[in-house]
Amino acid sequence: MDYATGNPLPPESFRGQPAGAFCGLGNPGSFWCTLEELGIRAVERLEFSDHHEYRPRQLRRMAAQLRQPA
Repeated sequence: MDYATGNPLPPESFRGQPAGAFCGLGNPGSFWCTLEELGIRAVERLEFSDHHEYRPRQLRRMAAQLRQPA
C-alpha cells in the first residue's frame, strides 16, 4: 500500500527491492517462497503463530522496526 495515498500497490512494484515482511500463517515457508517467486527480497522477516491476534501497539512497533535500514 502506498501510505501517502492509501492506494494498493501491485506486487511487481516491489520486485528487486529490499522489504520487511511479517507472517502469521500455519505454513510460513510457503509465504516466504511466494515472496521470492514474486521477486520480493524479504531482508527482515517476522514470524508469528497461526491466527496470531495483532494488537495496534504491536503493529506500530513492527512498522517502526521494519522501517529501520537492514
